[in-house]
Amino acid sequence: RFHLGAISADLKITAIRAGADIEFLLSLGGDERTARPVAVVSAKALPSAVLSTLDALAAMGPTARGKHLDPAVLAGLFASASVRTPSVRLPAPTAGVHALSTDHQILGLAFAYCQAEAGALLALVDAMDQAGVDQLRLAPDHLLFATGLDQQAAEILASRAAELGFWIKADDPRRSISLCAGAAGCASGFFDTRRLADLVQQHVPGLMDGSVDIHLSGCGKGCAHPSAALVTFGGARAGYGLVVNGAASASPSVYFADNDIEVALKRLQALLRQSKESDESASSCLRRLGATRIAAALQLDRS
Repeated sequence: RFHLGAISADLKITAIRAGADIEFLLSLGGDERTARPVAVVSAKALPSAVLSTLDALAAMGPTARGKHLDPAVLAGLFASASVRTPSVRLPAPTAGVHALSTDHQILGLAFAYCQAEAGALLALVDAMDQAGVDQLRLAPDHLLFATGLDQQAAEILASRAAELGFWIKADDPRRSISLCAGAAGCASGFFDTRRLADLVQQHVPGLMDGSVDIHLSGCGKGCAHPSAALVTFGGARAGYGLVVNGAASASPSVYFADNDIEVALKRLQALLRQSKESDESASSCLRRLGATRIAAALQLDRS
């Protein structure tokens, strides 16, 4: 039920059923939709096939990736192996309560923004003990699976985990927000990123439709989201810098002092409400408005 198909890798090994046996598909350079199928091998042949592929990559140098391997080289390695195109599955559901059988439920839960405070984590462990969790297992998308639960225990544990700040819904709108440790956990951070995330959710619900990638960076390094995001608030001595469709290291379009950030967020919500067409996503609206117009609408007049 749960798989790693959506994860991209240089070398992917996928178990496939072949009658009563299990064989393994080797594919290169992508997720299950984009990776190039190379060979189907038996369990006995799998270690040798993996090592041969890694040797071929190593021979190309330290910058080589799976997608760069020459088809001719692969043909030589797997001349007698069969190849098949795997069936593509939708991303596996992970967060939330899932029934594996009538008497065995599992709970998938995530650390909010991939972080957890020690006190909350200890309280969660206590709740797991009370619920009768028998295992904690790593899961895709930075999740944990708590196993060995009956339905009532799973629902109680899910409720308690949510109270402690953990995410138990796969479609939690806060998943569109990336943030670093901020001032609470990093000497480079200029502001509390978790606090700003709460303010964004509270004051700009129009951003939380799943179309906008939001980056809250305590400084200009952008550790949590090195690439460009549609909306980035970066920390600086002058306060919060807003970058539209850029990375945290880019020059902000406008700055806000700490005392002004809530007003600026409310103005952003008002701008979205006034400007967004009925069938338009928040992302499309912001791209259409552009950085200059957004900055002008949020700029506070201090004269």
